[in-house]
Amino acid sequence: MVDAGVDIVENDAQASPVGIGSEPEPSPITNEPEPAPPAGAGKASMKVEIVPGIYERTLPDGRIVFLTDRDGPGGDRLKLACEGNATWNPRFRNWLTDADRASTIREMILSIQREQVEAAHGAD
Repeated sequence: MVDAGVDIVENDAQASPVGIGSEPEPSPITNEPEPAPPAGAGKASMKVEIVPGIYERTLPDGRIVFLTDRDGPGGDRLKLACEGNATWNPRFRNWLTDADRASTIREMILSIQREQVEAAHGAD
């Protein structure tokens, strides 16, 4: 006994999850598996303050970004530390470098900060 409204399917060729009038999406045929997403896929890390007004962030791909407050006084100091060691990114108004060069930039930022503090104390 068969209920009205129930279709009996005799072979798998007729059983298709595709609705009437639609075509199934073709699946890409490749010989290589899709690459796995990078380990840190997602957003950049939170800003970490190196010295007052100068920050760094780590991007998902491992590169490091150095930035300052929009109108903060750190811009000139950061530019001195980053020129020749990082690339200026005008779109995001920050400096971009690889992890190896980031330590050099951090050291330069701290050195510039120390010099400015010493100069300020000497002026008193």
